[in-house]
Order: sequence, then C-alpha cells, then structure tokens
Amino acid sequence: MNKPISRYTDATSQKYHGAIERFIKSGRFLPADEQDVISYIEEEGAIDRINRLKVASLKVHLGALKKWHLDGKWDDPTSGASVKRRLKRLKSLERQNGIEKDSSRFITAEECLQVVSLLMVMTDTLKAKRDRLITAISLVSGHRPGMVAGIKVEHIMNLGVHDAHIIIDTPAFKTDAQTPTLIPYTGAGFCPATWLRGFIKEQELTSGYLFKGTQRDFGKPLSTQTLNSVVKEIFLSAGIKGGKLTSYTFRKTMPTLAAMEGVHAADIAAQGSWSSTETVNKHYISKAIGLLGKAPLAVLSSISKATEVLAIPDTKVNLPIHDQDMFIYAHSGGIISLNHNEAELLFEQLKTYLD
Repeated sequence: MNKPISRYTDATSQKYHGAIERFIKSGRFLPADEQDVISYIEEEGAIDRINRLKVASLKVHLGALKKWHLDGKWDDPTSGASVKRRLKRLKSLERQNGIEKDSSRFITAEECLQVVSLLMVMTDTLKAKRDRLITAISLVSGHRPGMVAGIKVEHIMNLGVHDAHIIIDTPAFKTDAQTPTLIPYTGAGFCPATWLRGFIKEQELTSGYLFKGTQRDFGKPLSTQTLNSVVKEIFLSAGIKGGKLTSYTFRKTMPTLAAMEGVHAADIAAQGSWSSTETVNKHYISKAIGLLGKAPLAVLSSISKATEVLAIPDTKVNLPIHDQDMFIYAHSGGIISLNHNEAELLFEQLKTYLD
C-alpha cells in the first residue's frame, strides 16, 4: 500500500518527488522490494523504448526511492548487487548503441567574447536589458538556471553603493543555505553590476523576484524554460555554434575558464554555490588543465627543436667548378664566400690573432 508522499522544498527533492510519482504511475507500489526496482530499471531504461530513461536519470530515480525508504525506516531496495549489475549492463548497452550522455557544453573564452560583445549593444528595449542581465549574471556566477530565476531584490547587497561590486546572497540549489556570490563592477562597457543597478532602478523594484514571471504569474519568478529560451536566443544571435547550448552552459563555463586562469577550487565552489570542492575538482579543474594545451604545445615545440637541428647544413661544402676562385666555408649554419682579396685580409687578421 502506498504511503503518502511528503512534499519537499528544495529543488533536488522536487526532482525526487517527480521520480516517486513516475514509479507509482508505472504500476508499482511503495514500499518496494529489489525485484520491483530491477523491473523498473529494465522497463523504463529499455533501449528501444520511446522517451526512455537513461542510466543517469535512472540513478536519480533510485536516489529518490532510497531516500523515501530510509526516511520511512524501510529497507533500501536499491542497494543490492543485482540492481547495480542491471545499471552497469544498461550503461554498456547505451555505449554499444551510441547513446551518449546528452549534456550542455561550456563555451570558450573566444566564444564568451562574442557573447559579451553582443550584450554590450543590447540597450534598446526593457526585454533586451533583462535578457542581457540574465546572461551576464549566469556567466559570472555560474549558477544553475533555477538559482538565477530565484534571485530576489532582498538577496542583493551593495545595491546603493556606486562603483562597487554587488553581492547576491543566493539560496543554494540543494541546501537552501544563503551563499554569497559576487557580481563584478568593471566600470567598462561590460559591467554586470551597473546593469543590475540600472535594471532595478528602471523597474522600480524594492522587493520580490528580480526576474518576474508573466503578467498572469507576476508574483512568481521567471520560469527556467523562459530563461533557457532567453539564453539560447543570445547564443544564436552571437553566432555560437556546435554542441548543446543551454542556460546550463554557463554552469560549466564559469568554473572551466576560472580554473584555466589558476583560480583555486574553493574560490570557484564559493562563487558557483557548490557545496564542496570535490565536484569542482572532478568535473572542471582536471578538464581545464587539458584545455590549457600544454601537452600539444609541447609536442609542437619538440618538433620545432627537431626541425632546427635538421636544418643545420653539412659543413662539408662541395664547390661548383665556377666557384673555385672563391674561398667558401660554413659558419653558424650559413655559407660564407670570400674573393681572393677578402680571403687574404682574413688570413692576415687570423695570423695576428693567433700570434
């Protein structure tokens, strides 16, 4: 018999709630046993199933089931070896069938410049100013779309201090704890702090969400779907191409570029509101090291050195017949030719030097 599903408040648990609902709608009951979980994995993850769940999504669902059972002091049906073997087998089938993890990519520093250049000229309408602010905050904060959409005026500090960085005390995604994030003041054409102050002043905002929903849902934040559409349109207009580009792209861009500039994992985690440095080290720092290009540049340097060695000419010079009246010798990788008078002068100078 199904027990009531408790309502959670944080974003992760909202996903868990949806996973529990899907499990129940599949015709299964709670509390569940290991066989229920295995059949759920095989059914929902079937390779030929339309709208199937990938292994990454199934792991979230298993996490939801585990939490539900442990919270209710029931035995965890997801931790058995058989469940892990099913997931491992399904992951192998995904690889064999070319089903890759569908994830957003980061954008490079050069692509960021294209985006920033576009944002700097987006000043004609209120929507344009809103969209550039959404993009700028997403870029420098590295926050999830839901965190950007959830920013409230009450979260903002230094708002009345001109020519200063702005601090946003944003609720973290998973823990709901307040974590400060810096929105930089540059005083230049690209200045997120100035744009934020200007947007609030023009909108006459004193409280509530920074980015409000539609007229019908004005008391609610802008939906993550709308925010995603905004960012996608920016990418398109800026000429960014290739790979999956979404509002989550900035979640990967900030830590990647920061790591390439030598920023410590703790600083990156604090800015992006990651709960620990482990995620930053695992997913961004290690990859950023490769993006610095030290290995391929070293290969090119090595080849260049070899080229220099191979380019040194042989010091044995075979003289053409018509050059027999010239004194020719190799020096410092080059060929030097002297006529009779020049050779005689050199000879006298060498005699004086050697004596």
